[in-house]
Amino acid sequence: MVVCIMKRRTKFDIVVAILEVVSGGATKTKNVYNANLNFNLAKKHLDFLLENGLVRTDGSRYEITGEGKTFCGATKELQKWTVMHHAPGQAWFPRLKSIDITSGSSLATVLAARVNTLQLAR
Repeated sequence: MVVCIMKRRTKFDIVVAILEVVSGGATKTKNVYNANLNFNLAKKHLDFLLENGLVRTDGSRYEITGEGKTFCGATKELQKWTVMHHAPGQAWFPRLKSIDITSGSSLATVLAARVNTLQLAR
């Protein structure tokens, strides 16, 4: 008997999954299936991404913005960094909630700055 245990995804993991789906343009239905979400969660996270300027929509189709591409690139750098510097099974960016975005900077800019700080610390 084979048992497969799925780790719960964080909200951050879901956002990254959606951004990867919309990088080529996608409808809400495509997001639901490819990011493995239900429609309510997809709507909630797509609204968040729209509000933060990481995706745009023409009504039925969602596309990633330049800020969204920057955000995705920064998250991939963070994932690589944490794989090299953290123990297996540890959250890959446990202090993400502590990022202060009240300064007026975009989320992508703040995350990219954090990546640069981590690279300098190597």
